[in-house]
Amino acid sequence: MTIQEMIARQQAIVSGARAAGRDLTAEERAEFDGLQRQIDAAGNPAQGAEGQGGEATRATTSARRLWTPCCCGPV
Repeated sequence: MTIQEMIARQQAIVSGARAAGRDLTAEERAEFDGLQRQIDAAGNPAQGAEGQGGEATRATTSARRLWTPCCCGPV
């Protein structure tokens, strides 16, 4: 899965929860967090994603804006 596909999946997860007027379920949060770990790893050349650092950093920033786990819910 590409970084763009992972971000799109994160957006779909958050959008579905927002449309239903609820927070993420435990399963959705686990999937979102797993995708985020993959995106973060892609930005670390030591973990095997040489040449994608800038793209992964932008993707991580974008994904973190989607969902901020706090008392306020999605931002």
